[in-house]
Amino acid sequence: MNVPLTAAPGPESLPGGEYGTLSLAVAVAVLVPVCFWVYNDARMRYNNEAAPVLWAVSVFAALIVFLPLYLVFRPGRRRPGTDR
Repeated sequence: MNVPLTAAPGPESLPGGEYGTLSLAVAVAVLVPVCFWVYNDARMRYNNEAAPVLWAVSVFAALIVFLPLYLVFRPGRRRPGTDR
């Protein structure tokens, strides 16, 4: 059995090609600012320090699921100088 020795295919032969790279760049350019916004908004609304991090990580992992959940279930804003 003769197997020809050839170089591995380059990135241009992968599905998506340059458009796949562009799509990834656009997705990251949208995702990162949204995660920062969720973190900062949750920091203003929650008393503990774990909730903002968990919300931001969840939104980063699955934006389409957790961003609507955050917007629906987030508590009201805290007043400055109060615990709640």
